[in-house]
Amino acid sequence: MNDSNRKSGQKSRAQQAADLRRLIITSVRKIIDKEMAYLDPSFKITDLSAKIGVNRTYISRYFNKELNTTFLDYVNALRVQKASNLILSGRRFSLTTICERSGFSSGASYYRNFKKFTGMTPLEYRARNI
Repeated sequence: MNDSNRKSGQKSRAQQAADLRRLIITSVRKIIDKEMAYLDPSFKITDLSAKIGVNRTYISRYFNKELNTTFLDYVNALRVQKASNLILSGRRFSLTTICERSGFSSGASYYRNFKKFTGMTPLEYRARNI
């Protein structure tokens, strides 16, 4: 890009990439973290992509390169964190209720991810922490 293009308000590729990165970062924080979209069991990367208005490939690349994780692992880690908080809340929720309130679509997914991120099953976690 030459100087006349920059002066006329056109952004360089690097500026455009930086703007896109900022948009993705702020949107991910808003939609996933603050709005807790991860509590919807059907929440997918395509949903996030549609809400942000950015191709899913860019969002996937953000998770992979910037956060060193996949979209699904990021979402499931937040779900496990929510489940852990519910277990530790002192209320005697059933594990099925915790599974549902944490955004998991199935008990199998809940158990598998809980074990993956904590190193123990939900029952073991409850027994060790309550």
